[in-house]
Amino acid sequence: MNFVHVPINKNKKVYKDSLIHKLKRYYDVTHYSMAYIMETSIDHAKSLATGRRSFELKHIQTLIKLDQALELDQPLESLSHSNPEINSETREIIKKEILKIEKSIRSTKEKLESIESKRSMMRRAFHACFTSLEGKELTEKEKKWFTLNKTHLKDKLSDLTYEDLRLRAKLSGLEAELHEFQLNDHL
Repeated sequence: MNFVHVPINKNKKVYKDSLIHKLKRYYDVTHYSMAYIMETSIDHAKSLATGRRSFELKHIQTLIKLDQALELDQPLESLSHSNPEINSETREIIKKEILKIEKSIRSTKEKLESIESKRSMMRRAFHACFTSLEGKELTEKEKKWFTLNKTHLKDKLSDLTYEDLRLRAKLSGLEAELHEFQLNDHL
């Protein structure tokens, strides 16, 4: 058998950049697939990838063929056989994202409406507490209750105001994202 020793440094950076790892990243395959194409066992392919074993000539030739197939003289977008698949795949992804964003916009608007109705009720109750405290015919217990409730409502209103602002910012971001996806869908 012809053996070709390809030294692999155990340094993490060099180890991750070995030929087998490069091919696994590009082709999105596992050690099983690499072992199949090299006509060797899975454990042997793993050992080759980690540098515990040396490559045989037939293994290195197979890997070099795979690596050379990745070399392109033209950009991927200019290749005629890949464009229709990429375009249809991209359009499907864009349509799914548009549907997700539209659903998120609807739910955010519903949350905003809910918060606005809660705020209007609480503002009315806050006003009632404020005007009731100005009245002179309240007992000490009632004054204490209105004061505590007014403080509680003030805190809740500030929380709801913050939530309202947060949701409005989220909504404007979602609408901008939707607009961007719709522009890309029409291209």
